[in-house]
Amino acid sequence: MLTMERYFAIVHPLKYQAAFAKQPRLKVGVVIAACWIFTIIAKSYNITLFEVEDGACVSSAESRSKVLGVLTAMVHYVVPVTVMLFAYIRISVELKRRAARLQPALPPVDPTAGVSTADTARPINVLAASLLRARRNVFKMLLIVFVTFLICWTPNQVLFLMFNLGLPLRFDEWYILLSVAMVSANCCVNPLIYAFKYQQFRRGLREMFCHRRVGLHPDSSNPTNFIQAVR
Repeated sequence: MLTMERYFAIVHPLKYQAAFAKQPRLKVGVVIAACWIFTIIAKSYNITLFEVEDGACVSSAESRSKVLGVLTAMVHYVVPVTVMLFAYIRISVELKRRAARLQPALPPVDPTAGVSTADTARPINVLAASLLRARRNVFKMLLIVFVTFLICWTPNQVLFLMFNLGLPLRFDEWYILLSVAMVSANCCVNPLIYAFKYQQFRRGLREMFCHRRVGLHPDSSNPTNFIQAVR
């Protein structure tokens, strides 16, 4: 969800502002609630597919379990990886395009004046350089989030898919428990990554815990505000 929020804020800033200009907290709450509702519905089918026999969880509908197991792997792993990869590529391309547009061609030195006309473009050059640094910072942060997701989710999803395809697995084995712990750890690691990389995220946490408004609402369409938000 945070990845797509950054995607729309950077790649489609006007649509992002129009969508969250009024009652942003309410809209974010609705999105979070929708994610929880979707997750509950998506996992509710397990009630009808599995039963306990001799202390072990076994499939009560093998053929149906195989089909839904593949669909679950697609929804929980393949689709998110594809969406994140697409979003990260588009964000990187968009930031690079903006930086190139801000980067002026340096004019030659005028020997009669003794001063380079590039001095007049120095503020723009400083802004462009700052935007380039911000682009690298965002790309590194998104890459960390993407790699973390792959590391934490791949073992569990591969094991789950193999189980649904008929491979006998015991859910009390150490590697199964470790894969579940890694998935849970992903939810804990992501906020730390964003906290280290996003000034807006840090200020939002201070506002939430200190019960005071900080007043930072960066506009991703404005290069200066965007640079401040990703430092």
